[in-house]
Amino acid sequence: MRGGPRWFGFPGADRAAPKSTDGAPRPPVPAEQVERERNAIRDACKGIDAGITLAEIAKTWNEAGLRTATGGTWDGVNVRQVLARPRNAGLIHHKGQLVGHVTDEEPIVDEELHQRVQAVFAGRRRGRAPDTRNYVATGLIYCGLCGNPLTGRPSTTGLEPGVRGVA
Repeated sequence: MRGGPRWFGFPGADRAAPKSTDGAPRPPVPAEQVERERNAIRDACKGIDAGITLAEIAKTWNEAGLRTATGGTWDGVNVRQVLARPRNAGLIHHKGQLVGHVTDEEPIVDEELHQRVQAVFAGRRRGRAPDTRNYVATGLIYCGLCGNPLTGRPSTTGLEPGVRGVA
């Protein structure tokens, strides 16, 4: 058992429960809830391996009534954080290096599936996909006020080129 707050999919004090006014510790999360969370992690890892998006997993978890360890709703970012944890596969990492294996509990997913999920995450680029198209006069025309080179980009507003969306 580790110290600190509970992680999704692992037992510990229920941080989503209101704090008692008499200073009593928070109640533990029921074993049934921990098992539901572990099954959700297992299914999500298999889904990522099969091409399901993080947003779809977040939606599924929210619709199933699963909440984060603190009682919040899911989005793609915090789903990724949960699925990226080495501990799900029973691995102990320190500063990015494997230093051991967890021996006091059963891993949620096997190490091979965990590595495949990490490879999918590593292969995804963050942010907008680069625009590889060439536009006429890009880099040849400069701003008369600041001197920076101007670039072209297709309009996504449906307005005519050169028209600003001012009401």
